[in-house]
Amino acid sequence: MAKIESPSRMTLTPRHMDMAVAPGRLRFGLWEPPQIDLTQYSIYVVTEADQGRLDNVAHRCLGDSRLWWAIAYVNNIANPLALMVVGQTLKIPQVEAIQAALLQQQVRI
Repeated sequence: MAKIESPSRMTLTPRHMDMAVAPGRLRFGLWEPPQIDLTQYSIYVVTEADQGRLDNVAHRCLGDSRLWWAIAYVNNIANPLALMVVGQTLKIPQVEAIQAALLQQQVRI
């Protein structure tokens, strides 16, 4: 497998060798979101203070703005950059459910 020198943003990206189309070529995989357990979640109503951004909602509800992707995933938001409407309701997964899903996910490196 080709070596990726640190510090590269691709060092933690899942990768594999292509043996079908271009043998020996290094390919990078796309990240698959984990299956988050939604048996317990909370409902959040978007406010003016959120400025229509998922990272602001994640910071307010989950304590970490980096978890915006989990809110987008469980609410089937295809374009996370699109502004949300004030009054829109969102399902907010529990932080523990997100952590458990990430631990169960297997990534090929």
